[in-house]
Amino acid sequence: FQPAWFPSVVCSSFVLDAFSHSNSRFYPTVAKNLAKFTAETLNVHEDDTGICFSYSPIDNSRVFNASLFAARILARAIEFDESNSNMYQSLATRACDYVISRQNSDGSWVYGEADHWQWSDNLHTGFVLETLNSISEILNTDNYNEAIEKGLEYYRNNLFEKDWTAKYFNNSKYPLDPHSTAQGAITFMELNRFGQDHIQSVENILQTGIADLWDIKRQGFIFQRSSAHAKKMIYLRWNQGWMFKAITKYLGASE
Repeated sequence: FQPAWFPSVVCSSFVLDAFSHSNSRFYPTVAKNLAKFTAETLNVHEDDTGICFSYSPIDNSRVFNASLFAARILARAIEFDESNSNMYQSLATRACDYVISRQNSDGSWVYGEADHWQWSDNLHTGFVLETLNSISEILNTDNYNEAIEKGLEYYRNNLFEKDWTAKYFNNSKYPLDPHSTAQGAITFMELNRFGQDHIQSVENILQTGIADLWDIKRQGFIFQRSSAHAKKMIYLRWNQGWMFKAITKYLGASE
């Protein structure tokens, strides 16, 4: 529901990923400017548990993975913006505190705080776990380890089938989706420090995803597959892009 070409914190975070992972000489400048965008433009909900950033400058949504993407932008900018580093660290920490305070007793998170967002899915749980982990590493803190470990256990036991097929929701296998498959593989690779050798699990996730979703004739991953039929559109970003990222990351790790 955002206007065309309008900024969101999720897309902004992915852009910063690209500059970071490519070792671009522009990374410090982009990090500083995106931190300014995050701190000065996004709306912020605040209570005694912390803060939650909005998805974009024109809404007041409280979506947990989106707020953590904002926190990661701020955490990454700390080393490049000395005059704002303390503020950015405080904002990032309080955003993490807020999301952790919303973790359910079984280790799960719902998507967000609106009444129609009270569901738990594979993709966004993976985003929460991966982002909490990367913020922990940037800030050099183990304060979030307990929440991550609890969330990871829930993720493994409730959002994948026994053969490691990535479920879409915690209570539904379908629709099978390349983005859930890819993010599942990425999440387990990123969280390998939590005492598990996840490479075999990642291989199983990718193998089941390829078997279910690869269109051999068109050489691409289809959008989704339900129990009854398939949506055979091939999208560049959510399907091809994410599976490309996951497979190449896996190949690099397995080497």
